[in-house]
Amino acid sequence: MKKNKQDLVDFSVFEQYREIMGDETDEFINEIVQVFIQSSKELATTLHASFKQADIETFHRTAHSLKSNLKTVGANLISEKFAQLEDMSSTQDFRMPFDLVSEALVELNAVRQELYSHYR
Repeated sequence: MKKNKQDLVDFSVFEQYREIMGDETDEFINEIVQVFIQSSKELATTLHASFKQADIETFHRTAHSLKSNLKTVGANLISEKFAQLEDMSSTQDFRMPFDLVSEALVELNAVRQELYSHYR
């Protein structure tokens, strides 16, 4: 299912940061976004490699990290996909369709692009 751009990132999460932090918010948000963009690229590579190698432990840990990082930047719907991957990898039976992993990685990239275009 294709998502609208407005569905990728809930930017109201950043407004919540503003309410808490006040004047320092813009610098904080920019830092969060830049760290997310960079680290999510690395984590996506790790997730893909661990899937191909059937490295359940690394896949599980990486899916968990991506799930949490996506929530931090307001990408809650896509975060749920990574929660699903995390749950699926918590069993010793590491049989999940590549389509699920691929779709999650494509949507992760779309979130990165949305954040980059919004906060560059």
